[in-house]
Amino acid sequence: MQDTDDMDDAVPPTASTDAADPSSSDARSSSARADDGGLGAEVLDAIARAIHRRYVTAACGEHLPADEDLSLRPWDQLPATLRRSNLDQAADIVDKLHRLGCDVVPAAPGETGEDEAAFAFTAAELELLAEVEHQRWVLERRAQGWVAGEVRDVAARRSPHLVSWSALPDDVRELDRNAVRAIPALLVEVGLRIVRDG
Repeated sequence: MQDTDDMDDAVPPTASTDAADPSSSDARSSSARADDGGLGAEVLDAIARAIHRRYVTAACGEHLPADEDLSLRPWDQLPATLRRSNLDQAADIVDKLHRLGCDVVPAAPGETGEDEAAFAFTAAELELLAEVEHQRWVLERRAQGWVAGEVRDVAARRSPHLVSWSALPDDVRELDRNAVRAIPALLVEVGLRIVRDG
């Protein structure tokens, strides 16, 4: 989901969909993709920075000052784990889109952010990808030693959002939905766009 635990969007890895397996050879491009999701390191970094900028902009009214909330610091001052979280979220975009039979291609010359509305997720696609993002986030947090707990405690690595999608409150689910809704605009920001295959 996002780079802080206020915005937990995690679900155990039990995707409840008929979507294509993004790890299958049919769902991937013929060239092997590395940890950058096939986007290239520079593009991946630009998307991760855009994810972080959007997060900070959305969170500023709700969080502690940046000196107290590490996730609100400028990119170059983020702890490595939070930068990695943004990079992982960015790298997963291609896999998410492949689940829908979509691909990422260079934007047409002169295409701008105003053109981001040219692609829209259906309600079912939005819900599917939000759940997938939550699952990714849960796995990421668990790999870092986080556990479920009733109250968020960064020092103890506890979060109330390390639960299944079905157990997640809708206001927290909406954070994952917003992360998915932002994908077309994030890609346009770095000169890419989404196309449906076929």
